[in-house]
Amino acid sequence: SLTSVIIGNSVTSIGDVAFYSCDSLTTVTIGNSVTSIGNSAFGYCTSLESIDLSNVETIAAYGFDFCPSLTNIVLGTSVTSIWRNAFMDCENIVINCYSNTYAHQYAIDNDIPYILLDETTMSTFLFRRSFESNTTNSSSLENIEERSIPSLEDKLDDYIHLLTLQAI
Repeated sequence: SLTSVIIGNSVTSIGDVAFYSCDSLTTVTIGNSVTSIGNSAFGYCTSLESIDLSNVETIAAYGFDFCPSLTNIVLGTSVTSIWRNAFMDCENIVINCYSNTYAHQYAIDNDIPYILLDETTMSTFLFRRSFESNTTNSSSLENIEERSIPSLEDKLDDYIHLLTLQAI
């Protein structure tokens, strides 16, 4: 049972269903030359936890369908196409991306929590789901809130101020 994969820099594309249903796969390292992820390439990789797709341009339909353990994905500025259902049933996913990019807009349009990598104070959008008791057992999004994480520079300024006060 496959638990880890390293895809070298000579590979440019991960084909359709390449790792489909590799349910023991937890770690994937993708080389810098990979620019596309095929249909269901990582579909049903139920143990996959995180993946860095910084250089990927295209993620096809169901690329990461039903990966419930996938919590962290990095998408770079080069991404130009992500099919709407690329992360279907990835309920715990957080997209790490840059502001005003295709990946950022994709996260917003698809109600996926995201972290902006280029902010001095990183903004994390947290979503709390409340489950409605109706016949379809659907969930709704409510109470969207933004929290800022102080930058290292702010923390350092606070620490210097504290040391100055202690010296007085």
